[in-house]
Amino acid sequence: MFFCLGAAVFLGEPLPPSAQGKKLTQVLPLKVGQWHKKGELQEYKGEDLYLYINGGAEIYHEYGFKQVVVQEYSNEKGNAISVEVFEMEDSPSAFGIYTFKTTAQGKKLDLGNRCLLEDYYLNFWKGRFIGTLTGFDEEKATVEGLEILAREIADKLQNSGEVPEMVRWLPEKNMNPLSVDYFEGSLGLTNIHQFLPQRIFLPQEGMKGDTGEGIRIILLRFKGKKECLDSLNRAREKFQKSSWYEEVNPLEEGGFRTFRVRGEKKTPLWVQPFRQFLFWVMRASPEKSRKIIKSIQSRIQEDSVS
Repeated sequence: MFFCLGAAVFLGEPLPPSAQGKKLTQVLPLKVGQWHKKGELQEYKGEDLYLYINGGAEIYHEYGFKQVVVQEYSNEKGNAISVEVFEMEDSPSAFGIYTFKTTAQGKKLDLGNRCLLEDYYLNFWKGRFIGTLTGFDEEKATVEGLEILAREIADKLQNSGEVPEMVRWLPEKNMNPLSVDYFEGSLGLTNIHQFLPQRIFLPQEGMKGDTGEGIRIILLRFKGKKECLDSLNRAREKFQKSSWYEEVNPLEEGGFRTFRVRGEKKTPLWVQPFRQFLFWVMRASPEKSRKIIKSIQSRIQEDSVS
């Protein structure tokens, strides 16, 4: 990978975190090495995002979208890269959109809080900001340009952040960190796993992670215990009517309710409510599911005490 950045010309000094939301255009360099601005800058704030993303703006708003700036860059050979810098409501919201836009197949780069390079596009997360850079071809110069531009832009964003609290509750052993998704509503959950066509879950936030053994863990957080149990009861009613699911052992010791997907594999879905949380563990034995859930419960209780 090519790291020589060459001369860089900027619009101004690095922005303090308090000013970045108002002057997001200033993080876009005029020129970096052989890459220079091409065409007009585009800015979209609030509901105007629907003018830019046709049919895909709702998920951004669910995560807390504030604004995005868009600029195209090109080099002397005519290669082109599109740069989008999104500002979200806070760091967890930005992390969530980052997980929404990336896959487990990307190449990790030491850039921002997290960064993945996938074929001819790159996504990075830094604080409450997301950078998405897309090349118009897969030539070496373009792929190298993605990192060159992303690194300069990320360095201008002094705001930094940590992963959401509930993501840190996932088991560390045998967990695939690139499989983790964080969401802040029903649209994000549906994108991760479409339990049913209907939106029967109304969580405040949630996360998903996969282990190396193929086990999927989903944790949903609701406003309170009542909302959690109401959601579980709605799910049970829908599952009972669905041709895709069948219920096994409606209520087991420890509050487990078990479903499985109909078909050859009959994938089990282990479910357990805990306070305002709802656990889902897929493709695991009862013993393994209990162990995973108990481990996460312990971390929740530790954070509650601290």
